[in-house]
Amino acid sequence: ELDYDVQSVCCVIVATPFSCKEDEIYERVLNNIYLHARRIMIKSIISFIDNKIVILCNKDDKNDFFQSTQKISSAVESCCGCKPSIGIGSNCTNANEISLSYKDALDVMHLSRRLFNTPRTEQYESMQVFHLLLNNIDKPEAIKVVNSLLDPLRHYDRVYNGNLEETFKELLQNNDSTSQVANRMFLHKNTVLQRRNKIISLFNSDPFVSPLRLQYEVAFLLKSIFGI
Repeated sequence: ELDYDVQSVCCVIVATPFSCKEDEIYERVLNNIYLHARRIMIKSIISFIDNKIVILCNKDDKNDFFQSTQKISSAVESCCGCKPSIGIGSNCTNANEISLSYKDALDVMHLSRRLFNTPRTEQYESMQVFHLLLNNIDKPEAIKVVNSLLDPLRHYDRVYNGNLEETFKELLQNNDSTSQVANRMFLHKNTVLQRRNKIISLFNSDPFVSPLRLQYEVAFLLKSIFGI
């Protein structure tokens, strides 16, 4: 591995166990990721770095890297009963870009965890807008804006325990379907409809109507990206 030609690296992949609270289980899953990665991506270099598996992908590995990581994920799930979180970084055109691809892979993996809250394999190419927001928006300013936008709901929730903020997010993410939100939140449909009407009454303009709707969708997106 010391003789590995870094010029053949075309991207970096980072993988970790998704949710393992016990160290022993974490180590077992991590070792399984390593073993299956070695078996599936035979020409790439695979290492343990900071409790993560880091793969320097060799351009001569014939398989599509997304398909390879899907195979690794399925194999780990079969052995351990859980899938890993995997981030595939940006493409490298030369050795100087390896560190950037590694950072992109880490960012993509963390973004996937925050946005989906499930173990997934995601590529930099499919997460570029989220990645752009993560790296170019001032986090303190984002927190300030998000808190300001959602303050009417949070004030109501503090006083009346109304859970309006969560209901608002669910309605935005489920195309205003009160039936779907009722099922997801284990509520009666009429309760969701009442909450929707209350949400509208707390703002000067209907937050479910575009273009204002987009502003609140972005606010919840920033909330997830930055872990606000």
